[in-house]
Amino acid sequence: MKRLPIFILFILITLGASAKGYTGQITFVSNEVKEVNDSLQIYFKVNIRAGAVNDCSAMYITPQLLSGESVIEFPYLLVSGNKRYNLMERWESLNKHSSQPNAPYATIIAKENTDTLLSYNFKLPYEMWMDSARFVIKQEITGCRNENHLFTFLMNNKVGLKPHTPYQVNTLVAYIEPKAEPKIRKIQGQAYLDFQVGQSVIRSDYRRNPEELAKINELVKDVINDPDIKIKSLFIEGYASPEGSYATNDRLSYARAIALKNYMKSKFGLSESLFRVSNVAEDWDGLKVLIPNSNVTHQDEIIEIIDNTDIFEGRELKLMKLANGVPYRSMLNELFPQLRRVEYQINFMVKDYTLSEAKNLLGKKESQLSQLELFQIAQSFGESNNEFVEILGEIIPKYYPDDQTANNNAAAVQIKNKEFSLAKRTLSEAGTNPSTLNNMAIILLQEGNLDNAEKLFKKALEGGSIEAHHNLRELKLKREDNVKLERYKSK
Repeated sequence: MKRLPIFILFILITLGASAKGYTGQITFVSNEVKEVNDSLQIYFKVNIRAGAVNDCSAMYITPQLLSGESVIEFPYLLVSGNKRYNLMERWESLNKHSSQPNAPYATIIAKENTDTLLSYNFKLPYEMWMDSARFVIKQEITGCRNENHLFTFLMNNKVGLKPHTPYQVNTLVAYIEPKAEPKIRKIQGQAYLDFQVGQSVIRSDYRRNPEELAKINELVKDVINDPDIKIKSLFIEGYASPEGSYATNDRLSYARAIALKNYMKSKFGLSESLFRVSNVAEDWDGLKVLIPNSNVTHQDEIIEIIDNTDIFEGRELKLMKLANGVPYRSMLNELFPQLRRVEYQINFMVKDYTLSEAKNLLGKKESQLSQLELFQIAQSFGESNNEFVEILGEIIPKYYPDDQTANNNAAAVQIKNKEFSLAKRTLSEAGTNPSTLNNMAIILLQEGNLDNAEKLFKKALEGGSIEAHHNLRELKLKREDNVKLERYKSK
């Protein structure tokens, strides 16, 4: 097979036309020139009639692919008379040490009474220039006196391109294994306890106390009775509402905090060393939070007074005078009772779990599992499993909503589910490490932004992303496929 300059006179004929030699003829009965996968396939059948050449003549049938000013020649068919063939054989045997011409695709000894039907099938790697190529057959007949006759047949004026389906990239998302960390946890609550006048001891049967204490007991028991938990500290803070003197409120709020500490020590047998107690004498910040959702009038004026008048420079008096005291009385009756409370926080540490132990807590006490433990559970199920998707896509983000590793892994699951818009938002909270760059590049690739995707893949690769190396190969295949698609559309 070779590429040569073209200096050929074309005789255009349709499929099924024939070319006469000296005494017989050949007929092309079918032909195909088409793209098959990454190859060009040439196929045709030629019917060589009885006596197609004289006994001393030979016919060379050479397929050619032409485009522009060059031609690719394929292995030729040799149709020879018997005498001519014997002469060629004798010549070759005498000149076997000299260079020989290319061997024919097939050699046919022409018969006087029998037609010969031959199939020609040849493949070669497909190149882009072949899109505009023409397929021709060159027929050269050498007679008994070595005179030559040349004919050329146009078999097909274009290559048949294969139906094209856009290439679907097979990208690899990148997950990040979370780091091991101490499992420090906390639970918080608040209690609206009632005290008898002049008393700071909690009575379990007084007014709302049975209900409030029941909530505390349930919360604390869950922590104390769990063998996997070790309490590290307890923080209690008492609050009072702004009415009355500051000194009284300061004393009252602290006494409420101490009362709850003493109750918890006695009820649960907790050590004094675990507790830390503080108080807020007048909870103006809490009042500002309640006001916008209340029915109190003149809200803007109230907020302005709170922000710009010091507690000890007449803040409460200004509020009492505002609008003849109507807003103040509303706050006194509706909002101040909600400020009289005690808040508490229990800080504790949870033990580390084996994989089997961690699996048993899934769906029961997930909050006691670290991100690493949840990730390891997900891996044990396998990436194609629904549990893997749920753990990385839902459970871990629920407990670690602001964690970059958690957000990257959730986005990876979303990409696998083809939720590209959601994944892009999630990755915005995942930082710029190599894994997140790889995952963002996948989204850009899916959106057709190949140039920016390539930049991010390369940056991820520089950072050590194994997945980015694979994905760059996929991007290259997509680029090549896009070119093929455009060719197919243009044809």
